[in-house]
Amino acid sequence: MKNSDDKPQYKIYKFGSRTDAQKSKRTKSASFYGWLSGLIIVGLSLIIAMGINNWQLSHQGPNTAIISKHTAKSKQTQAQLNRSTKTSDQHSTSRSVSQFREQLASYQDTGLTTKQRAKFQATIDSEKDAEIAKQEQTLLDQVKVKVTSNSNQPKTNEFSQSHTFSSIDDAKNWANATKQQWLSAGYSTYTITSNGQGYYLLHFVK
Repeated sequence: MKNSDDKPQYKIYKFGSRTDAQKSKRTKSASFYGWLSGLIIVGLSLIIAMGINNWQLSHQGPNTAIISKHTAKSKQTQAQLNRSTKTSDQHSTSRSVSQFREQLASYQDTGLTTKQRAKFQATIDSEKDAEIAKQEQTLLDQVKVKVTSNSNQPKTNEFSQSHTFSSIDDAKNWANATKQQWLSAGYSTYTITSNGQGYYLLHFVK
């Protein structure tokens, strides 16, 4: 009879129950801490980026304001210089025209002879400022021509040169006013042509 001690001895081992649970718990803990660490890093990065941006704005703001202020002041100064230059030019033009008007004032009643008019015309032709020349030409055209009596035989060369006017009507009026003179001088008609500069030339033809 076999001894009871000869019976097979069995031991039950449980694999995976407690050990797997511990591993699963550790995995979940590691995953949680990994996400938490990632969120902390992202948050710190955002805070640092915002801090750098605010620092740059705080340092660049005053400089931008200063540059804008200097730019505005420069534009204002340039505008003042332009106005000053324009005002100076206007005063210069007004002064020159006024002097020319004063010279013509003594001839308003008596009128100009052809020689006198030619002298004033030469002054206008030598003027470099187109605006001054235009105003002076208008003043000269307003002064009547002195008509001499028929007893005084006019000189032929008084009508041998061209006369400049600011308009065709002024040229015609001057020709009509001196008609007796240039007819007596041997001229039969006259022509009016443009000189390409806004003026008209009166030329007498025999």
